[in-house]
Amino acid sequence: MDETLPFKVEDYTTFYEVCISRNSTLLNKKIKESNFRSKYNAAIISVKRKEQQITSGIGNIILKPGDTLLLVAKRDFIKSWSDSDDFYFVSPVDQDKKQTPYIKKIVTILLFGIIISSAFQIIPIFNVVLIATAVIILTKILTVTEALKAINWNILILMGSAFGVGTAVESTGLAQILSSKIIDLQNSIGIVGILILFFVITMIMTEILNNLATAALMFPIGYSISIQLVLDPMMFAMITAIASNCSFLSPIGYQTNLLVYGPGGYRFKDYLKVGFPLSLLCMSVTILVAYFKWLY
Repeated sequence: MDETLPFKVEDYTTFYEVCISRNSTLLNKKIKESNFRSKYNAAIISVKRKEQQITSGIGNIILKPGDTLLLVAKRDFIKSWSDSDDFYFVSPVDQDKKQTPYIKKIVTILLFGIIISSAFQIIPIFNVVLIATAVIILTKILTVTEALKAINWNILILMGSAFGVGTAVESTGLAQILSSKIIDLQNSIGIVGILILFFVITMIMTEILNNLATAALMFPIGYSISIQLVLDPMMFAMITAIASNCSFLSPIGYQTNLLVYGPGGYRFKDYLKVGFPLSLLCMSVTILVAYFKWLY
């Protein structure tokens, strides 16, 4: 690959450090095959994989999740690609807009309004967020275009699809079948053992799937278990919510894990060393609270 920059360096003096995401379209292909320069209008200066810094033969590198790229690009690069699923920005990014005291005051009031309204259930959270969005646009803190660009459509589609799959699991009877298999172990492991098993299964699923998809998939199963054992479904809802967010065991479990994977020079087993005790702690506290709240 020709390593000469496709532009004058003096016109592109802004450097960016980005981390390749697990959903990136750049994965499992050579950089020169992805047409990186023409697609992003940026050049790769170096690639960092774990603790190794690669500065030559960049075009032949096959990118993997967690790889960190040092780029040189125009200043509008952040505007064009900040919402991209191809990578996460590691280096600090300067905001073009000046955050005036007026803007900060409005945003702070709106934030506290949302928190207070949600905590005391004064107004439904959906209505509060709509009101806050309208205020932000009317006060020109954001334009309509910027607000639409800030929406992560992939997440919305994923959430809708996950709920659809969850409903299918419940309506087809699959949830009842799976829950029956788990309940069959009651005589061997008891109710607490079933809670632990359900937590572990959910926790493993969230390492493979998105946490939202995992929650939508596992709750119908938990609900079916609660009905068959005559337990409060809220207990399984809480366990599902917490377990589906315990994605500590692998670098691809969650985007923040992946974000520090490359720059920190971590290895897969590092996540197991730290993530396993943390997951065990979360599970212990969750099951303990569930026991004293709903079973004791």
